[in-house]
Parts: sequence; C-alpha cells; structure tokens
Amino acid sequence: MFYLNDHLAFGGLTACQSFGLQIPQDIGIVGFNALGLTKVLSVPVTTVCTPRRLMGVMGARNLLARIRGAKVPNSICLPVEIISGATTRLQF
Repeated sequence: MFYLNDHLAFGGLTACQSFGLQIPQDIGIVGFNALGLTKVLSVPVTTVCTPRRLMGVMGARNLLARIRGAKVPNSICLPVEIISGATTRLQF
C-alpha cells in the first residue's frame, strides 16, 4: 500500500499488524516524503524522499515569473529517491 505520508504509513503498518498480517510477506507498505520516522520506528518504513527545498525554490521562482507576466510550465518533473526500509520485499 502506498500512503500519502510516513505518518499514515506507520498507522497502516500498525493496523495491518493488528489484523495479523506480516509485513512485508503479506503486504508491502510505502510512505511518502521521508519524514524521518524510519529512524525511530521498530520497523523502518520504505519511503519516497522528495526534494522539498528544491520544490519550494522552483515554486517561488515560477510564482515570481508569473507575477511578472512570464509563461512558465504547468508542471515540472523533479527527481525523487526511494529509501528502502523493512516494509517492502524489494530493496531499492
């Protein structure tokens, strides 16, 4: 299951375990935004790390460009990193 963020992924992990599911044998769990929970949990959650600072910089630049009347792209593809934890069978 892919969750909106790492906090929800941890909640999903806890819920799955309460139903007797084994992680990752029965179900894989992936969080989003690498919120640092993997360092403090007993089971490190696999997560997707986004370049938050770069997203902010690009957003501000595009906003200022639009205010000045410049045409900017509707979307920009930025790199992400998958940080392997113990909640998926595949190691990235």
